[in-house]
Amino acid sequence: MTRDEYLETHRPENGFAVHREYYAQFVSAHTIDHIVSMMNGATLEGASELTHLNDIPLSLWDVAAINMPMRVTFRSLGDTPSMAGKVCIAKEAARQYIERRKP
Repeated sequence: MTRDEYLETHRPENGFAVHREYYAQFVSAHTIDHIVSMMNGATLEGASELTHLNDIPLSLWDVAAINMPMRVTFRSLGDTPSMAGKVCIAKEAARQYIERRKP
């Protein structure tokens, strides 16, 4: 999904699904490993709220996202790199990690 396709389909009625679908494209096993090592798996699993993970300070997400490996580049999807976009990718990687750990 390109950035333009994301913007065309990201509507309130689609909920969070389109957001996750777009940012999941950037996530690889290396992305998840990086985020878990930077954030500490226990911190991620202790998050009280899975959807937005906002109980983890933004400053921690910023640090974790700086040199984060990604499966694709922003440019390849018609997007421009930004810290906000990188944090969205980091949070998606964390969600995938948490979801895989749940029984």
